[in-house]
Amino acid sequence: MTEQAHESVLCRELLASFSQTPPALLVDGTVGLGGHTELFLKAFQELQVIAVDRDPAALEKSRERLQPFGTRVRYAHAAFSSLPQVLSSFGLKTTNAAIFDLGVSSMQLDTPERGFSFRYSGPLDCRMDPTQGISAWELIHELSEKDLADGIYQFGEEHRSRAVARALKTYRAQIGLNDSKAVADYLEQRMSRGRIHPATKTFQALRMMVNRETEEIEALMTVLPNCLNEGGRAAVITFHSGEDRLVKNAFRALKDGGKFRLVYKKAVQPEYEETRRNPRARSAKLRVIERVS
Repeated sequence: MTEQAHESVLCRELLASFSQTPPALLVDGTVGLGGHTELFLKAFQELQVIAVDRDPAALEKSRERLQPFGTRVRYAHAAFSSLPQVLSSFGLKTTNAAIFDLGVSSMQLDTPERGFSFRYSGPLDCRMDPTQGISAWELIHELSEKDLADGIYQFGEEHRSRAVARALKTYRAQIGLNDSKAVADYLEQRMSRGRIHPATKTFQALRMMVNRETEEIEALMTVLPNCLNEGGRAAVITFHSGEDRLVKNAFRALKDGGKFRLVYKKAVQPEYEETRRNPRARSAKLRVIERVS
């Protein structure tokens, strides 16, 4: 998939989640290439948007795409868990709409020097914000074989995680070429190939560990309730079962607290036509919550 072929997921369902009471202010906590934000700006003519992303390259791309909307869009380079600080930087405490798309973008996957994809030769980096933290290559070095295996099992749901971790440690010690495709090719040589490439789940796990994605979601679920005003809604799109479980459990706990309600009892998934047109959408799940008091 090329950057130009990138297609935002669950657009119709996401927009419908906010159509009953058109929002005045939307925080797009993961603006990416700007697809969802553009959708909302076109649908709600008076809408103001705060576009947030931890990836500087994504912010730059979204600025280009959303330039026709002028001052209706303001930008912030931050992780989505920094929602209170982002709002405060614009003199705000709450918003009446917030959306979060937790998937990796095609721009990130299709830029070899970012190291997200094993289809290309480039440094094994995987950081959404290249100015922060350590790369996946450094992570393989720093973690013990056991901790690396545990992470690959937890975040990649890779049942051969011990063998994969051992292979990664061996590769780094004996070959030492910091190249995403070379690492993936080595794993393919060492591991039997099943329905998917043996590096698929491992690269997902490395990305999630490098970007501390689980911690980010947990932090977001902690701060989000106080960032919504009464009647405000928040929508989260996930692509990984572990991430969806975190959101589901957090939303249910908020509902049980009495101040929030679930807009949908179950996660909303794409219709067949969307998954046929855009295979990336197959694992997407949308959950929406509303503050009622």
